[in-house]
Amino acid sequence: MASQDIYKFPPKSLISFYNGRDKLITSTKERRYDLAVHLMLWYPHYSRTVYMGVAVKKLSDKWNVWDEDAIKHIEYLVKRDFQYDGYYVRIIRLCPVGVMGCDEEFRWKLMIRC
Repeated sequence: MASQDIYKFPPKSLISFYNGRDKLITSTKERRYDLAVHLMLWYPHYSRTVYMGVAVKKLSDKWNVWDEDAIKHIEYLVKRDFQYDGYYVRIIRLCPVGVMGCDEEFRWKLMIRC
């Protein structure tokens, strides 16, 4: 695995973003998706709350179940992305840990501000 792979979403993942009414804002399969640019650059306010879901097709033992390690990896990517662009993000887990397979969408609430 190349050193830059640690900064990418898992292979064959679907990343989706929803508003507070569960309406899809956007989704992508791009592993190097720039969250801050796509969610905040053209947004007219200084803060925003969105709901993020990630589902990963099973590829290995690492991406089999949404365990603590898998969840922390995604949360690290989210924090790193927003902090790099000068944003603060508060992440709240909305699903139980260790219960769902990674092929099911795990969701977080993201509260983003400048």
